[in-house]
Amino acid sequence: MTASKGTLMKSNLALIGFGTVGQGLCEILQSKRSSLFESRGFEWNLVAVSDFV
Repeated sequence: MTASKGTLMKSNLALIGFGTVGQGLCEILQSKRSSLFESRGFEWNLVAVSDFV
């Protein structure tokens, strides 16, 4: 890990809405997961998705 001085940030994420923007955000987070951890020490878990049908 190259984050400054071993700083880790772990977050549980909940999305409100899973349309174009919510799905796009999930795709970006998933594709950048390892680089976010290596560069920023950022880890995340998607714990909830709420959407209106």
